[in-house]
Amino acid sequence: MIKIKIVLYKSKVLKNGEHPIMIRTIQNRKSRYIATGKSCTTSMWDKKNNCIKKDHPLFREYSIYINDKILEAEKILMEYENKKKYFSSDQLKGEMQKKKSTELSVFKCFELFIERMKQAGQIKNSLIYKDGLRQLKHFTLQKDIHFHQINISFLNKYEEYMRKNELSSNTIYLYLRTLRALINKSIKENYCDPELYPFRSFSLTKYYKIKTVKRAISKEDLLKIEKLDLEKGSSLLNSRNIFLFSYYNR
Repeated sequence: MIKIKIVLYKSKVLKNGEHPIMIRTIQNRKSRYIATGKSCTTSMWDKKNNCIKKDHPLFREYSIYINDKILEAEKILMEYENKKKYFSSDQLKGEMQKKKSTELSVFKCFELFIERMKQAGQIKNSLIYKDGLRQLKHFTLQKDIHFHQINISFLNKYEEYMRKNELSSNTIYLYLRTLRALINKSIKENYCDPELYPFRSFSLTKYYKIKTVKRAISKEDLLKIEKLDLEKGSSLLNSRNIFLFSYYNR
């Protein structure tokens, strides 16, 4: 019989200073640990109840996710018990990792990470990912896709699609880079099999040396703005003066 329990694995410290939240299985007095993909500080962990504290900023999201993981493990165990087959902790870990790798689609991963960024106050990053999702949806005609569908052929077609829509090279690079970052995040959390990573053969280095076209105003146009006869007290006059003040004092 395998016993299951959620624990904060304090023996390991992650780069963010937190400890991973693990599912601990005990069989024949031997412990095994299954990663949940979540982490927490000791100060935000409820030792008595072995769970995230209610004042944790991601309490609701983490609680739902971890409870789902526990239910998933219990369901797998129940299926094997009903078949009256021997099942080890290592087999349970393998089954859960296999299920997790196909758990979320590309769109769902985008939405998950966007929501996390919002809750973490990373508004600018969340908007970049949101725009990346919007562009990808245009390309797939709103049809959700899975990571195994993103291969070299897909990336070439996506790149060609953006060029045909007259997007600048910098914009294309941003969308491709965002998609690459999403896949890296998904691999790290086991939503995507590392073997499916498509950017090993699809390089973005060709975009590195692209320079943004300068859009500076000419000296002649600046003088024209300076000499404009504008109504005193008007918002247009105030805007012009603020602009000139900022320009000449930079």
